[in-house]
Amino acid sequence: MYAISLQRARSLLTLNLKASRRDATSLQELVLVSVIISIAAALTVPRFSQVVARQRLESSVRRVGCDIQLARQRARTTSVSHRLRFQKNTSRYHIEQKTGKNTWTQVADLNHAASSYTVDLDKPPYQTTVSKTNKAGSLSDTLIVFDGYGEPQEDTWIILQAGAFFKKITLHGDTGIIDVADVPSASQTVGQGLQKQEKENGGVGQLPG
Repeated sequence: MYAISLQRARSLLTLNLKASRRDATSLQELVLVSVIISIAAALTVPRFSQVVARQRLESSVRRVGCDIQLARQRARTTSVSHRLRFQKNTSRYHIEQKTGKNTWTQVADLNHAASSYTVDLDKPPYQTTVSKTNKAGSLSDTLIVFDGYGEPQEDTWIILQAGAFFKKITLHGDTGIIDVADVPSASQTVGQGLQKQEKENGGVGQLPG
């Protein structure tokens, strides 16, 4: 009888030890999985943020490019000068038409006739900023002007930023061609250094005039 009880006690002790080992193994596995998830998240989140920033920047560039073309087309069809006016120290611009010798009036929004055609690039879905323009340091707004024939009045460029990424949009006054180029920072402006870098990187794209 005592022999049976002792044997049973040993069996129970063995089972308890095995259960404890299983519990310990499960805890170790849980910690390991948690560490792996943390590492994966640390690697994935920055990359995801970069992808989002690039997408926002691309969307902003397309929007500005389309609005430049819209102002050009309206000038041609109405034979009246039109312009994009980028407000100084903001990321907002308007499309305006000339209504007098020195008078410009904002055109109506295409979807809301009671509202003016205004785009805020720093708001969703774009969430980008106008980092720099060729009027940087000037007291006036940056203007992209088309005469009644849809011809641009001068060279104009702006640099858009989303996160750590920058794109430069240049309208050439002599040809009407719009160039889009990646630039490393807003400190890069028109010059031989930037032009050389754009050619080497193949970062220049063109929007048809």
